Amino acid sequence: MARNTTVAEVPTRHFPWIWFLGSLGAAMAVVLAVILTLWFTGVIFGSVPPSGSDDVVVAPTTTPTPTLEPTATATPTPTPTPTATATPSPGPTATVAPLPTITPQPTSMAVIEVEWEPIGPAEADGLVAISIDDKEGKLLYVVGFLPDKPPTALYVWRTENGGNTWERIGSFNDPAIQFNTKNWVMDFDIPFEPKQDPNNASIIWKPIWLGPDDWEYHLSVDGGSSWSKLALPSFIEAQGNQALADKVHFDLVSSERTLNLFLVYGTLLRGRISLPE
Repeated sequence: MARNTTVAEVPTRHFPWIWFLGSLGAAMAVVLAVILTLWFTGVIFGSVPPSGSDDVVVAPTTTPTPTLEPTATATPTPTPTPTATATPSPGPTATVAPLPTITPQPTSMAVIEVEWEPIGPAEADGLVAISIDDKEGKLLYVVGFLPDKPPTALYVWRTENGGNTWERIGSFNDPAIQFNTKNWVMDFDIPFEPKQDPNNASIIWKPIWLGPDDWEYHLSVDGGSSWSKLALPSFIEAQGNQALADKVHFDLVSSERTLNLFLVYGTLLRGRISLPE
């Protein structure tokens, strides 16, 4: 048997209100859904969804502030600090004994005894210079004064046989008269110098200053490695011998194994020494 369904008819005059209420309800439902969504996500109330909820809470994305690395500062090279020297604590003052006074003592030296002999020239009145002008000791020149002439006039004598005979050859100022040491006779700036044997450079004769108006003569036959003192005539040592230090006052020359020494002190003196083998 067929069932008849009867649909009630809504009166037409109530339709606008029904539509309005329906729309209002739908809008309220949307607003409520939005509020619930925001509540669950914690945006509005900062709430955390209930424990046991399967919903994932998404934390707001925050851009981290970059951490700035500190700029490396160049470390200056440290200046070395000078090490302080510890000053020792002063101890008791030590008493220092005074040093003994040392009195200079004469140097010990072998003395060569020499036999000196005067060899002229006899007419000369005070000789002041000697010059050997050969290598045998034969040709000699001496410079001195004459007793009857002015004390400023100098004359020259010559021997060609080692002093056995002499000849006065003229005035010292005569330019024609020349000999080895003529330029030294009046040169007082370079008087004190040693002399060497022209035949043997290892033989050296030199003056030694000991004090005012006090000189010695030293002789070396080994090139200066060792020295000996020459004994002078007693009258020269007694009167002082400063003038003898002038190099025009002495000269030397060797012949075979004999050394001839010539010394001027008022007169011309000759001494002879036997040389070692």
